[in-house]
Amino acid sequence: AGHQHRGGGKVVSVTFPTAFAAVPGQVVCTVRTATGATFSDTFAATTKTITATGFTVNIQRVDVDASWGQALLLDWLAIP
Repeated sequence: AGHQHRGGGKVVSVTFPTAFAAVPGQVVCTVRTATGATFSDTFAATTKTITATGFTVNIQRVDVDASWGQALLLDWLAIP
């Protein structure tokens, strides 16, 4: 999900590796830090739009009103 350089959140677009025949009923997602890194930052990830070819998600830091510099990873699961 990359770095966020200014206050506020970040919107990330994800393209499914293979398009679905119809819009998936759910997309579950979470953000995490890179394997082996440790940060106490806390984030929320909210799905914004879902189509048959992908989705967008809002990522917001929620522990403090500040930006972040770590390289977040977005894990997701699309459920037909």
